[in-house]
Amino acid sequence: MAEVIAGMARAEHPACYEFVRRQTRQDQQALEAGATLLRDIATDLRARDVAALMAWKSPETYDPVPEALLKQALKGAAGNDTARVSSALEPMAFADLCAMATAADYLRQAAQHLRLYGGHGNAAKPQRELI
Repeated sequence: MAEVIAGMARAEHPACYEFVRRQTRQDQQALEAGATLLRDIATDLRARDVAALMAWKSPETYDPVPEALLKQALKGAAGNDTARVSSALEPMAFADLCAMATAADYLRQAAQHLRLYGGHGNAAKPQRELI
């Protein structure tokens, strides 16, 4: 699980998909809604820095965001706790906010994909570490 979290901190699509796949069906639904909240807050915070936004060029790979902040933001997002998500994201640098928004979008897409096209989560051995 540590390598999945590390991949999520670098906004890697396969890691985000694998994390969602390991959740129970109920937790996948919470992640889908929570990831949307996380992405929306990160996008809002990025939009406040217009100069950085205009100068931003998306990298091929992201530098990892602090895993503790990633976990805090995910826990808050899965619990629909806007204040907790905002407090985790507000001190982040612009590039880290971009990485978080990308990772959140990958989580949301994975949860949607599993909901629409199959995959019932890993109910036998869910990874309840973050949510």
